[in-house]
Amino acid sequence: MIDTVTGLEWMHCELGQLWRNKTCHWKAKSYSRQQVLGVSNGYSYAGYTDWRVPTIHELNTLVYCSNGKSLQYDQNGIATGDVRCGRNASPMINNSIFPNASSIVWSSSLNEKGLISHWHTRLGWVGLIILNEQPVRLVRSVQ
Repeated sequence: MIDTVTGLEWMHCELGQLWRNKTCHWKAKSYSRQQVLGVSNGYSYAGYTDWRVPTIHELNTLVYCSNGKSLQYDQNGIATGDVRCGRNASPMINNSIFPNASSIVWSSSLNEKGLISHWHTRLGWVGLIILNEQPVRLVRSVQ
């Protein structure tokens, strides 16, 4: 899926899933912090080998509020202000583009504790969380 605003091409599925009949099948593979940055080295998909783990800012471009409001982020990728999108609304990822998406995926961004991951939606907020193992969705820049 190519985002014409950001110039990024996203894999529909997380690694370990299979794209078939316009949906992602099977459970995504989970990676440790040590594994995640090397996972895209030499990875080939759709005829390209320049896939990489996205930054926290790139992951944030996938998130929108169900009421149409835009979330704002600080320099570390943490949502600022009203991170719940307002009354009766929550952050979302487009499930028609990214079916069966995990709510937590790795980013390639670093903080003082090491690699950070990104929580898209589940409890209605967007921010950072560090876990032992979780899935990854690769991205590439479109030239």
